[in-house]
Amino acid sequence: MLSPPPPKRAKRLGAYYTPPDAARFMLRWALRAPDEHILDPSFGGGVFLDAALKRGHPPTRVWGVEIDSQVHGQVAAKLCAAYGLPKRQLVQADFFDVGPPDIQADVITGNPPFVRYQTFKGRARQKAQRRAAQQGVQVSGLASAWACFVVHACSLLKPGGRLAFVVPAELGHAAYARPVLRHLTEQFAGLHLLSFRQPLFPNLSQDALIVLAEGKGAGPAELYLTDFDSVLELNDSGLARLERSAPYAAEPLVNGRETLRRSFISKAARRVYQRLEVRSVALGELASVGIGYVSGANRFFHLSPAKAQALDLPPSQLRKSVFRGAGLRGLTFTEEDFRQSGTTGYLFDVSDPDLKALPETAQAYIAEGEKQGVDQGYKCRRRNPWYNVPGVSVPDAFLSYMSGRYPKLSVNMAQASAPNSLHLVHLNEDAGLNPAALALLWHSSFSLLSAELSGHALGGGMLKLEPNEARRVRLAWPGDLTFTNKLVSEVDALLRNNRLAAAVGKVDEEVLVKRLGLNHNECALLKEAAAVLRERRSYRGKRGSL
Repeated sequence: MLSPPPPKRAKRLGAYYTPPDAARFMLRWALRAPDEHILDPSFGGGVFLDAALKRGHPPTRVWGVEIDSQVHGQVAAKLCAAYGLPKRQLVQADFFDVGPPDIQADVITGNPPFVRYQTFKGRARQKAQRRAAQQGVQVSGLASAWACFVVHACSLLKPGGRLAFVVPAELGHAAYARPVLRHLTEQFAGLHLLSFRQPLFPNLSQDALIVLAEGKGAGPAELYLTDFDSVLELNDSGLARLERSAPYAAEPLVNGRETLRRSFISKAARRVYQRLEVRSVALGELASVGIGYVSGANRFFHLSPAKAQALDLPPSQLRKSVFRGAGLRGLTFTEEDFRQSGTTGYLFDVSDPDLKALPETAQAYIAEGEKQGVDQGYKCRRRNPWYNVPGVSVPDAFLSYMSGRYPKLSVNMAQASAPNSLHLVHLNEDAGLNPAALALLWHSSFSLLSAELSGHALGGGMLKLEPNEARRVRLAWPGDLTFTNKLVSEVDALLRNNRLAAAVGKVDEEVLVKRLGLNHNECALLKEAAAVLRERRSYRGKRGSL
């Protein structure tokens, strides 16, 4: 009906329009009788309403709400002219201002706004959270707008009604989304989650699911998971697949013990993984994991060795730092890596608040920063003095925050620090292993699969491990944690030569086979499962390998 708004406006409103094939499929599943009232609570380009009217649904039974006055005016005019839809049934309003007495529907379908929590704030957030709270759902301050939107939509459904929504994939893995998922399982008799190997929104850095819920008020729900290759499979055969779906245990998803990604790997791999889980520990049980320092102005505080030398800054004001994960090449990060990486340098690190006590070259550099307005940046102006960067520490190991092929964990032998583009891993005093042993355990096929299961995919195929997700990654835990220097050196050399499969093979042989009793076929299942998940996030047609 209408093209999506310009990117900046779309991002502010969370307006990403649903592919017509998906909308038609959702309507075919949800709309089952001509006397049913249907509501799209954020109709945007009108794709859902148009699909309902095109299949002959009575215009008097079709309702819509849209917050954007410009979009509302354009789409309402087209729908009313084309189908004789009464204008009063297309309401221009904030959906959170619409309550159950105003509209009640048999079917609610649509695509809630994908407004991130960073821009979903103030009165808008408070109003949305109140609506969710009215339904007994406490939504976290980290939740995006869609979470409250889904809960509020449920309140407008008649008993026995159906919900068909496009939602972010966070529903299947994010902690903030668990109350929403629990609410859906409690409210409905049946709940289908539809996932896609190729993204619903190819140009959006956001993976999405389709939620189909039926039997409002007759919960708890039977949960069904169906994985499609692409939106092109949303047809008659797709509907038949939903009917053949076997129930899936909802509780592990709702309570956070599992994420939806686990359902994408083979049952055989899941069995091997589950056996190892009871003989493993979470990274968070062994170490603290958190992001590195936030300088507030990397262009000022991060210096190449050449620039630091040219400015004649004293060594006491320079801290070795790994700026990006690309600097991690092997099992260890050494002094040689620091000198040769190209992604490393120095942090201008001044802890003395007495400016006059600093060397003249440091004073001059600080004055130059003030001349450039660095001290007026958001982070800097909140510090006293502005040039003192907090949170700088030397970890036992670095862990990549966002990864392409796999998340890297490297022992910090160079005694460097890192900004918030990397995680800093500090071993607990009672962990019972050294950093090199930790890095070896990380590179087993079991742990690399666990990282894929614990993290979440970003646009472009990157795997992101938030600190709490990184802490959940499981490490196989054999009785003997003593490893030879020879094994450490061999695995380190293989990783530096981009031979990940061979490196993982060595660790698997030593840890999973010799010490934990797995056979080689079981190790292969774990590797294959990790490859399947990498393929999904990279959206490649051909399965990747280690």
